[in-house]
Amino acid sequence: MRSSRHKRNVSNANMPEVNVRVVPFTTTKERTEFFKNLAISSEFDMRQRGILEYYGKDLIAYKLEDPKNENRNEFLRVLAEYMTTRLEDNCPPSWKACHSPFWEELIFAFIPHNLQINPNQNEAETYLNELKMFVKWLDKRAQTNWYPIVTNYVKAAVSDLIICESILHAIFLDHYPKLFQDDWNPFKDIENLDNEFEQCADQVNSCFVVTKLIDDLIELTEYKTDRMYQLKGLPSELMKLGLIMNGSIGRKRNDLYYKWFHTGGIYPPKARKCFNF
Repeated sequence: MRSSRHKRNVSNANMPEVNVRVVPFTTTKERTEFFKNLAISSEFDMRQRGILEYYGKDLIAYKLEDPKNENRNEFLRVLAEYMTTRLEDNCPPSWKACHSPFWEELIFAFIPHNLQINPNQNEAETYLNELKMFVKWLDKRAQTNWYPIVTNYVKAAVSDLIICESILHAIFLDHYPKLFQDDWNPFKDIENLDNEFEQCADQVNSCFVVTKLIDDLIELTEYKTDRMYQLKGLPSELMKLGLIMNGSIGRKRNDLYYKWFHTGGIYPPKARKCFNF
């Protein structure tokens, strides 16, 4: 037994608040089922808390209907992260309570934030197609009626999300020309980009909106300050007014225009209501 003199009295006020989820097992069968679900859900990186929520069993069941489908697995990874990490304790209490704002944020903000760069440039369409298939399946399983609403949001989002993906693709290939080549050295490219950014006398890391397009000149307006910045070097032919760009820009001492350096995300105009600036 540990001696009481080794204990320290720490005020609760100084301790961070931690929510611990206890898993109550009353039978061996329940314990076996839990660890089985844990293994399956780990394939799409769902946090343990998801297994204890209403959506966990549904995501696992959907996964098991086509377990080898990589597109489905990747979509479930994004959806699980949205519900367990982005929304966490503020997640709706049931599928029937997942009203329009839930789907809007997922489609217009969270999916664009999770777009991955690949040579085919088909991530946006793939995610949205997978979402429609999942919601159609969910309506039958959970007796909901979200498919018409989600389909309308997808129709409104698809062209802008394709634009966002194209811009991301162009920016990353400009910064990392050998991105899709076997001999790409990511550490070297990232170091070079960071070194160039450090040479900038004026640096801004923020969220911007595209407010003007003149040939190859792009004007970005910072949300927090309404200050305008003129940039060159971005793929102006792909740009659209109203797009939201999160990242870092910089300008060297004798330069006239800013340059885009680090990308946090590219979002459609309708994502604006999902952010708190």
